[in-house]
Amino acid sequence: MNKEEEIKKFEEEEINRITQKVLISLKEKGELSNNAVVKIINAELKNDPVYDGLQDWNIHYSRERIREAILGSKLLNHGKGNLPTSWFNFYIYFRLPAGIVFSFILLFVGGLATLTSLIDIAVIGTLFWGLKGRKLWAYKMNFIVLSVETIFRPLERANNIIEFLVLAILFSLIWLLPNWIYFKKRKYLFLYSYEKKD
Repeated sequence: MNKEEEIKKFEEEEINRITQKVLISLKEKGELSNNAVVKIINAELKNDPVYDGLQDWNIHYSRERIREAILGSKLLNHGKGNLPTSWFNFYIYFRLPAGIVFSFILLFVGGLATLTSLIDIAVIGTLFWGLKGRKLWAYKMNFIVLSVETIFRPLERANNIIEFLVLAILFSLIWLLPNWIYFKKRKYLFLYSYEKKD
């Protein structure tokens, strides 16, 4: 068995072993945040002799593979771990940073736009940091941001109440509703819960 096969076998064994530890803790506590699961994983990952002679980056990526496999385990999230996360990644790593850049540009317009841009940068930056770290508070905050966005974006464009209502309904159907459903189905990315089997 070469070193690559040995590491792959070791990773599979570690994934199974640590997943069982997380499941025991999950059963005892009822639910665990993503952060709590990561702490258990990090506490369990040790310097094993299989890593002897490997460069630091190889060890790092091996541990990352173990960590990601456990966090995506269908055992922890009751079969929901196979939902696609392409939009989730686009939302976090492109949409939110683009919003920060756009708000930064608006800082130089002056007037009320400067104040709203500063608020946007603070809110979007906080949301980015929280979603990237899979914090449960950021998951909840995202729904508030989506709702506020659904009200204020049409408000910026409307000239009267009728236009506002039409734009708000359109924005709700095109933006809020699909995102609301998408993120509700992916709560397991932030919080794991124990479900008793019948």
